[in-house]
Amino acid sequence: MLVENLPVGVAIVTRNDGSIIERNKTIMEMLGYRSREDAPADSLKETFYDSKDMEAFMAFSRANRSVKGFEVQSKRKDGSVFLASLTAVPDPGDPENRLIIVTQDITERKTAEEKLAHIASIPQLNPNPVVEINPNGEINYANVMVEKLFPDFMQAKTSHPFLSGWEKIIEELDIDETNRSSVKSTSTGGTTFSTSGIRRQSKACFFTAPILPTAKKPNGSCQAK
Repeated sequence: MLVENLPVGVAIVTRNDGSIIERNKTIMEMLGYRSREDAPADSLKETFYDSKDMEAFMAFSRANRSVKGFEVQSKRKDGSVFLASLTAVPDPGDPENRLIIVTQDITERKTAEEKLAHIASIPQLNPNPVVEINPNGEINYANVMVEKLFPDFMQAKTSHPFLSGWEKIIEELDIDETNRSSVKSTSTGGTTFSTSGIRRQSKACFFTAPILPTAKKPNGSCQAK
């Protein structure tokens, strides 16, 4: 019997077709059902908004034995959709034929991440110093925090300690086409910064340097030119 009080949805399904063998109360509530009797009894497919996602999830689990953080759109009883993260491991009782799937509703987390990404995409609102520099070493943009923290920045430009090693960061991004960002630590005036280069469709990048340790990680964005 599955643990009913777990804060995540748990279900046991068959590996070959996703037929549901058992599921806990949390997954029922997550999907909008009042009881097991009220819920679809046959297949995991009924909980996926897009059946192709279910097919991809099951194929991936068969090929890799286990799955972690597989994000899909799940469907509630009333037809509404929410974002779910699925993790699957072989059932110890029958590892060759059954999977234990843990489901988490990540809708709120994703919404929060999107809001943070939006803020980071607006350099003027970013509370950290943000500079846009192209591969030729020309400063395209610097937000107000750059001037506030580094009064001498526009005079020193790329030779300022804040952008120490900018050539290497852009070189790393150019060498590895699959690498979308590069991060390094720099120090100036006794303060440590985490400087990141972020590439999108062009090579013009924003370098964001949160003061450590108050910020857990750097954020930044690039704009295609």
